[in-house]
Amino acid sequence: MSVEPPFTNPYEPPQVATRRIPLSSGQREFLLAVALHQKGILICLLLRGLLEFSFLYYYERYLRAILVSELILMVATAFFVSMVGVRLYGRFSGLYYGFVSLTPFLGVFVLWTVNRAATLVLRHFGIHVGWLGADRSEI
Repeated sequence: MSVEPPFTNPYEPPQVATRRIPLSSGQREFLLAVALHQKGILICLLLRGLLEFSFLYYYERYLRAILVSELILMVATAFFVSMVGVRLYGRFSGLYYGFVSLTPFLGVFVLWTVNRAATLVLRHFGIHVGWLGADRSEI
């Protein structure tokens, strides 16, 4: 007769063994740069969403301020996309992704693609990636 520990949950999902790959100093710097720039992309996306929401309600009053801040955030997002793209895809492709991220509709798909690639690279090395990017203390 087997005895189970008193506080086990029979419906708990199976634990997945996370693998930690030993990092060299070059890989650590690479992952830190990817994590930092990915966090910049996610924060810029959050701020752009808030600006779009404020555009709906404060259109007449603060039109110039909203448009100027939207332009600044678009450039900042393009910078972060370029930096992550250069790290992951190479110089030409990274700069191309940064430029394409400035387009209104296609830019969202580029942001998703680059963010997903950065997430996959960080998770490959056993780093947890949350809603606002990777925890830099794990790297």
